[in-house]
Amino acid sequence: MRFIADFHVHSKFSRATSKNLDLENLYIAARMKGIAVVGTGDFTCPQWMEEIREKLEPAEPGLFKLKESLEKACDARVPASCRGKTRFVLSVEISNIYKKNGAVRKNHNLILAPGTREAEALNARLDKIGNLRSDGRPILGLDARDLLEIMLETTDRGFFIPAHVWTPWFSLFGSKSGFDSIEECFGDLTPHIFALETGLSSDPPMNWRVSALDGLTLVSNSDAHSPMKLGREANLFDADLDYDDIVSAMKTGDPGRFLGTLEFYPEEGKYHLDGHRACGVRLSPDETRKLGDVCPRCGKPLTLGVLRRVDDLADRPLGQTPRKRHSYQSIVPLTDILSEIFKVGPGSKKVQRAYMSVLRNLGPELPILHSLPLDALAESGILPLREAVSRMREGNIRVLGGYDGEFGTVEIFKPGEREALFGQRTLFEMGPPPKSPAASKKPGALKKPAAPPPKKPRTPKPADAPEPVFNARQKAIVRAAPGPMRVSAGPGTGKTRALAGRIAYLIKEKGVAPQSILAVTFTQKAAAEMKARIARMIPHLKTPPCAATFHSFCLDVLQSAAKDDGDGRRFSIIDERERLSLVADAAAMAAEKGFDVSSRADELADGVARAKQALLFPESDLRNAARGMDPAELFAVYRAYQDLLSSQLLWDYEDLIFETCRLFESRPDVRDACEKRFAHILVDECQDLNFAQYRLIRLLAPPGKSVFLIGDPDQSIYGFRGSSPGYLKRFLKDYPEATRAGLDRNYRSTPTILDAAFKVIEKRRFDPSAPKVWSDLAGGAPVGIIRTRTEKAEAEAIVAAIERMTGGSGFFSLDSGRADGAVPAGNRGFSDFAVLFRTAAQGLEIKKAFDRSGMPCRLLSKKDAFFKKDLAPLICLFKWVHDCAPVLDMEAVFSRSKSGVGAKTARAFKMWRYQKGLGLSEAIRQAARLPLPGMGKAAQYKLTAFFQRIEGLRREMSGLSISDRLHRLAAFLKWEPSLESDPKTREGFERLIETARSANGSPRDFLDSLALETDSDVFDKRAEAISLMTMHASKGLEFPVVFIAGCEMGLAPFERAGEDEGPDERRDRLDEERRLFYVAMTRAGEELYLSHAERRMIRGRLVSAKRSGFVSEIDEGLRRDVDVFGDKNKAPRQTQYRLF
Repeated sequence: MRFIADFHVHSKFSRATSKNLDLENLYIAARMKGIAVVGTGDFTCPQWMEEIREKLEPAEPGLFKLKESLEKACDARVPASCRGKTRFVLSVEISNIYKKNGAVRKNHNLILAPGTREAEALNARLDKIGNLRSDGRPILGLDARDLLEIMLETTDRGFFIPAHVWTPWFSLFGSKSGFDSIEECFGDLTPHIFALETGLSSDPPMNWRVSALDGLTLVSNSDAHSPMKLGREANLFDADLDYDDIVSAMKTGDPGRFLGTLEFYPEEGKYHLDGHRACGVRLSPDETRKLGDVCPRCGKPLTLGVLRRVDDLADRPLGQTPRKRHSYQSIVPLTDILSEIFKVGPGSKKVQRAYMSVLRNLGPELPILHSLPLDALAESGILPLREAVSRMREGNIRVLGGYDGEFGTVEIFKPGEREALFGQRTLFEMGPPPKSPAASKKPGALKKPAAPPPKKPRTPKPADAPEPVFNARQKAIVRAAPGPMRVSAGPGTGKTRALAGRIAYLIKEKGVAPQSILAVTFTQKAAAEMKARIARMIPHLKTPPCAATFHSFCLDVLQSAAKDDGDGRRFSIIDERERLSLVADAAAMAAEKGFDVSSRADELADGVARAKQALLFPESDLRNAARGMDPAELFAVYRAYQDLLSSQLLWDYEDLIFETCRLFESRPDVRDACEKRFAHILVDECQDLNFAQYRLIRLLAPPGKSVFLIGDPDQSIYGFRGSSPGYLKRFLKDYPEATRAGLDRNYRSTPTILDAAFKVIEKRRFDPSAPKVWSDLAGGAPVGIIRTRTEKAEAEAIVAAIERMTGGSGFFSLDSGRADGAVPAGNRGFSDFAVLFRTAAQGLEIKKAFDRSGMPCRLLSKKDAFFKKDLAPLICLFKWVHDCAPVLDMEAVFSRSKSGVGAKTARAFKMWRYQKGLGLSEAIRQAARLPLPGMGKAAQYKLTAFFQRIEGLRREMSGLSISDRLHRLAAFLKWEPSLESDPKTREGFERLIETARSANGSPRDFLDSLALETDSDVFDKRAEAISLMTMHASKGLEFPVVFIAGCEMGLAPFERAGEDEGPDERRDRLDEERRLFYVAMTRAGEELYLSHAERRMIRGRLVSAKRSGFVSEIDEGLRRDVDVFGDKNKAPRQTQYRLF
C-alpha cells in the first residue's frame, strides 16, 4: 500500500505550539494533507498520554485510530475528497542537553514506540531523569547515547531517529553544540542508528555530500507546531500499514518499501544560510569565512547555518551521489502558492477559502503538489495554480534563503510575470495557461552515483584521565610515617585524594595488608568515592581496604558479634519517619503513666538523639540533652522509646554507634579483636565528629596507634548532631605524639570566590593562625549579588540566569529572548549548576520555577526520594512481610489493600502490642488465638484474615528478587494507578528498585541501605540536571556555578522563632551558621551568585527582608550587583551590571 507518513509532530502541551494541536485537529489536518500515518508526538507527556488513551484505540499492529465517535465528528469538517485512511503511531521528540568530551551538547531525538505499554515503560525510566510534565518535548540532562540505550533496554522494537540533524543549536551535527560524526555521539551504539531526519534547512543532495551518512535512510518530517504545518516534509512508503513493516522499511532503506521523501526547499528553512538576525545580515558560507565568522555590523559571532555546516563536514562535491539513495521531491506548501497567486498572506480568508476549494475539487494537498497530473489542476478553478505547481516541481522558482531563525521566502512568479502570463482576467474560472519552458530536470531525477570515498573511522571513546600528581604538602602527608596525625585541609584542597593516596602508599610502599586498613567517613557517597579513588590508584587490588561510613561500619560490627555469639536475633534499622512515629507513641505511653509531656514529638526525638550522641542512658543526667525541656519529661519518653525499640528488635540511626561503644566497653575481647584487625584507621571530614564517634575512635585506636584525621574545622556544620570542631583539639591532647599538617592550596575555586568566602569566616575562625586557603586559578568575576522583590521573583531570576548561561534550553528560549543562542564562555551544561538554600521550604518554590521552565533539575532530598506519601505504605508492607520493622502505616496498608480493617482496629492492635512488649510476628500469632481488648469479634476476624493474606504473600514471594518483590507488593496494594498518574511516585519507586538491585539479594540489606542513606547520598554525578539542595546537603560537593538563594537575615543566619538560648549557645550557633555559609560559598568553582528578596512569605505572612550581614561583610571590590532581567524601573543602590 502506498501512503505518506509524518512522524515528527507535537501536541498542545509542547512549548510554542498551537492551542488547537490536539488529536482531533491532527486527524483533520492529516486527512486534508493526504497523510495516512501521523505521529502522536509528545507521548512522554503524562497529560498528552492520558488524551491518547482516551481518544485513540488500536487499529493495525502498532498503529492507532481515532475512536469512531470522534472520527465521525471530525470527518464532518473534512472535504469528502480527502477522507482516506488515517492512523497514528506513538512518537516523541526528546531534547538532550549534556556534557560530553569537554563540550556542552544539545541535540533532539525522535523515538517511535510500538504500543502504549512500551511507551509507558520508557516514560517510567525517563521520568526519574527529568521533568516530563513541564513540556511535551521534555528536556533531559541525559547523553543521547544513554537515551538510545534506555530505549533499547525498554523495547527492542523502538525506533530512534536523530532529529533535524543539521540545525545549529539542537541537533546531532549542529554548529553550536553538535558532533562531527555519529560515532562521536553514539559510540558503541552507533550500529543502532538506521535513519537520520534531515530537517527543513537541508535536503538529500546536501546530505549526500557526507559519505559517513551512506547507508542511512534519510527521512523527513514536518516537526509541526500547529495542525496545518503537518506534511511540510513527509515520507513516502509502499509497505504494509503495520508498525513493524514501516520501521523495517526505514531500517533497511529498502527502495521498494521506503520510496523517498517530500522536502521543504532547504533555502526556505530558517537556518539554511549564515547570518545575524539582529543586524539583518544574511551571508553565504564563503562570505562568512572571509569575515572570520563574525557579524560585519556588530562584531558578534554569526550563527553558522546548515549549508555551512554541511560544507565543513562534506567529503564530496555537490552533485555526487552515493550508490544507495532514495528519490525526493521539493515542495512548497499549497497555502504559500495560493498566497503568491493572490498576493495576500497565507493565513488570509481569501487563501483559506481557495485552499478548501482546491481540496474539494482535487483531493488532499500533498498528492496535488507531488503526483497529481498537471492537466488535472485545471479542475481547481484557479488557472495560475497549474503553472505554479509545474514550476515548483521543476525547481524553477527563486528562494531568498533563511538565516538565524528567519524563514526564507519563495518567489514563483517574478514581478509583473503573473500579469504577463495571465493578463488582467480573474484568476478563477480561466482556461489552461500557456505551457512553461521545458524542464531542466524531472521531479525526483537522480544523477549517476560516483564511487564513495572510504568511511571515516570511529572516534575512540576517551580513556579515563590519569590521577594528577600530588603537590608538595599532599605528598608529605601521603608519605608521612605511620602514627597519630591530624591534617587541617581547607575546601577544595584535595583532602579526600590525599587520604586515598595515603592508603595506597601504605599498601604499595609499606606493604600494609589492605584488610588491616579502616577508612571511615560520614556518607555512603563519600565512602564509595574513596573506594573508587583507591581502585584507580591500585587497579588490580584483590582485597580492598574497608571504606565505610561510621554507621555502616558499626552495623557490621554489631551483626558480626551477634553471629559469633550465636545470637539468632537480627535487629532492623528504622528510618526517620519511623523514629518520629515511635517517639510520638512513647510520649503517649509516658503521658499515660502520669508524666507531664508537653514537648512536640520532633523536639523529644532531637533530645533522645542528643543523649545517644553523648552516650547517655535514660537514667543518666539528661540536662544538657534536654535543652529547655524538662529532663524528667525526656527521661520518661526516652525510656519508653527504648522499650519500644527493644521489644521489636529495632535500632535507630544513633543506636548503631551507641551500641557499638557499649559493646566495646563491655566486651574487651570484641574490642581487642577489632583493634587487632585494623592497624591503621583513617577518618575523613573529622571536623564533624561528635562525642560518640570520637569515643569510638579512641576505643579502636589507643595511644600509639596509627590514626589519621583529616578535615577542616572551619567547615564544622553539624552541631545539631552533637558535632564540634573541639574534638580536633582534644585529639592533640589524647595523642600528644601526633604530628600536624595542613593543606591550603585550593584546586576548585577562583581567588575571588575564596577571598569573598574568607571575609565571611575571617573573624570567627576556629584557628586564627591557620593559613588562608589560596588558589592560582585564572579568571574570577566578582561575586554576583541578585536583588529581587519577592522569593518568586528570586526563583525566576535564578532560572532565567541559568537559561541564558547555558545558551538556551530550546527554540522557545531563543525565540522569546530568554537566551540569545550564543555558546556561553564557560561551555555550561545543566550539571554545572547548583542552587543552595538554608531550608527545604525554600527549595520547593525554586523547584516550581525550574519545572515551569522545563530545564531538568533534581532536589537532593532523601525524604523526597523515598518517603513520599504513596511510597510509605509500600515500604511498610515490605518490612511487614519480611518481619523486620514496626508497622507504622498499617492504616494505609489496610486501606490500599481493601482489607476491611479500620483505623480504630489498627490502633487497638498496635497499643496492645506495646503493652505486651510483643514483636510483630508474635503479636500476629497471639491475635489468631486470643481475644484482643478493645476489639470486637468481627473486627478481630477481619484483622486475622488480613494477616493470613500477608502470610500467603510472604510464601508467594519466596525466591523472588527484591525488585520483583516490590513489584508484587505494588500490585497487592493496587498501586498501578499511582505509578501511571503520578510521576513523583513513579520516580520514587524507580529509586527503590535501583537501591534494591545493589542490595546483594538480601531484603534486610536493602532496608538497611535505605535507612543509612543521607540527603547527600541521593546525589548522582552522572545525571545531567541542575542540583537543588540545602546548604548542609552540599557539603562535599562542588560545581562550576553556584547560586545561594535567600541571603537574608533570618535565613542566613537562620533564626528559629521562639528559640530559647543563652549567650554562649547563641554565639556557638551563629558561628556554625557562619561556617555553613562559608561551606556553601566554597562549593563554587568559577562563578558564585548570592540572591536575596526584599519581601518573603514566612508562616503565611509577607514580611520585609533585610540582606544578610554575611553578604555585607564581603568587600565591595569582591562583589557586584547584577540585574538578570534588566529592569529599568528598579532603582539600583549602586551601579548595576547586566549578568549577560
